[in-house]
Amino acid sequence: MSYKKLGNLDNAIIYLKKEIEISPNYNFGYRNLGDIYVELREFDKARQIYKNLISIDENKAQNYFFRALFFMNDVEDYLSAFSDLSKAIDLEKDNSKYYFTRAQLNVKNKDFENAIKDFEKTLELNPEIINTEYIYAEIAECYANFGDFEKALEYYDMEISSDENAHAYSERAIFFDSYLNDFDKAKIDFEKSIVLAPKTNNIVLKYLNFLYSNKKYDQALELSKKAQEIEPKDPQSDFVSASIYMEINKPFQALNMLNSCIEKIIKYSGEGYYISARDDTSIDFSEIFMMRGNFYKDKDKELMCSDYKEALKYTFNESQKEKINLLLSKNCVN
Repeated sequence: MSYKKLGNLDNAIIYLKKEIEISPNYNFGYRNLGDIYVELREFDKARQIYKNLISIDENKAQNYFFRALFFMNDVEDYLSAFSDLSKAIDLEKDNSKYYFTRAQLNVKNKDFENAIKDFEKTLELNPEIINTEYIYAEIAECYANFGDFEKALEYYDMEISSDENAHAYSERAIFFDSYLNDFDKAKIDFEKSIVLAPKTNNIVLKYLNFLYSNKKYDQALELSKKAQEIEPKDPQSDFVSASIYMEINKPFQALNMLNSCIEKIIKYSGEGYYISARDDTSIDFSEIFMMRGNFYKDKDKELMCSDYKEALKYTFNESQKEKINLLLSKNCVN
């Protein structure tokens, strides 16, 4: 796969097609070609590749698993992903990886009861998974989501007992904050997580969102500076700082942070960075351009419209595109 590593995807496609023609039963040729089509956002072609992969051997569980990952992670077709994962499990009932992935899919579908069953089956088949995955914390989150807080806390405690790590403390902190409204316990757990992993960007950003959501703005702004030092390419801390400055009515500081955030989105969004809201849900990058465009509203129409147009380049959400195009038609037609 040297072509792909070098970034020459067209040659990689030619190479892989020849490889498949020569060795039509070679699974990874199909997988690598599917990955390239996903990278190019040619999802229909990727879908066909995975269909061809299944046709090689309709009784091979692994092929259904690979297609399920495509459905689950790339096109968010959760119904098809569930069907393929269930088929893989029917064909290979003792593979803990399939149960674990279906459990995670059930979480995405908010089917927490069946997620717990699949997580428990994963543990039954592979008890050592506690050394590589935060499975107790995942089970705890499921119990929290359907209101069994006592059971949730039991599993968070099990996660910490099995491995006293920063992630476990940060997840229990979020539980204390989100479900029990216990700011003090949440803050203690976050501070423990920071002590254990002071330079882990993901942990610092979770703590940052926690401080922001609880209106501890001074502390959040101070932590935001630390986050920027830990991972200069990540736009999240700039976004939080901009949001805080807007809320405390410091527009020029907000604009500076938005400029920095957008600069990082343009330069580094292809490296996998994302922006999350206070509730940890992902925010479409186009929203950041819209925020700055709205800042320019009634101040500089040209800059406002430029940001609205740029926002279209950073969304694949059709309803979001309609929203942006409506604003453009209302405000930016000469």
